[in-house]
Amino acid sequence: MLNLNKLFFLLLLFSVSTVHAELMPPTVGTCGFYLQLEQEKQCGDLGYLKNYGFPYCQKFTFQEKNRFTNQGQRFVVKAGLCLQNVLWKNHLSLDDEACSEIKTKAFESHTHCYYHSGFCKLTFHDKMVVFSIVKGELLQSIHRKQALKMLKICRMSR
Repeated sequence: MLNLNKLFFLLLLFSVSTVHAELMPPTVGTCGFYLQLEQEKQCGDLGYLKNYGFPYCQKFTFQEKNRFTNQGQRFVVKAGLCLQNVLWKNHLSLDDEACSEIKTKAFESHTHCYYHSGFCKLTFHDKMVVFSIVKGELLQSIHRKQALKMLKICRMSR
């Protein structure tokens, strides 16, 4: 009987340890994605995931959602999924210590994701809502360059 108990205990211990050894992937499509990925990458409060990705996801998805038309709300969902998918696809190739690479990859994906999610086809109203949400970021040159690039792409795609 004692050996059977030991065997059962070992089987139970093995099954629990293998379940916890695998990290669950972040839930793409939710703002929690950024915080889940942050747990893995540990970039800190000033890193892209906690300081930019998560707060802007919250702003676009919840806090400012009602300012958008239905078309604008669909754009927000598509762009958000695109931005998260880019991060998720690139996260394994990034060193755990490479928080600056996460920020770079994320910012590089913004123009691509906005364009392919239909930013250029948004109404003037929806575009102004987007710009009003990010206007504080436009003080930084990286964001101004992205905004100008996006506007140029939209002009060229008419």
